[in-house]
Amino acid sequence: MKERREFLESMEQVLCQRRENIMALVAPEVRDDDDTARQVGDSADEAQNISIEKLKNSLQMTELDELRFIELAIDRIKKGEFGVCLDCGEQISQKRLEFQPLAARCITCQETAEG
Repeated sequence: MKERREFLESMEQVLCQRRENIMALVAPEVRDDDDTARQVGDSADEAQNISIEKLKNSLQMTELDELRFIELAIDRIKKGEFGVCLDCGEQISQKRLEFQPLAARCITCQETAEG
């Protein structure tokens, strides 16, 4: 039981650290977007800025999705549901959770969900 509690605490620390890292990455990008929008250039600069903005937006969406999954995992830890497969209710292996702390399904159910 003590080992399980220590494992959950370590997973929560890993998730919280990753959340902080993502927040540190996303916050400056949002401020930079405001500055970029005010700059004026020729059509080539504008096309390049649009491409860069699309890439930034795509990356931000990926990071925001990861933040959402981190919050869900932290919530599962607090509710005592972390490490329990959402589909079958069986325990997710500790090895899988160490490798993929955001895992909400056991390997079998994840493979089924992915088709």
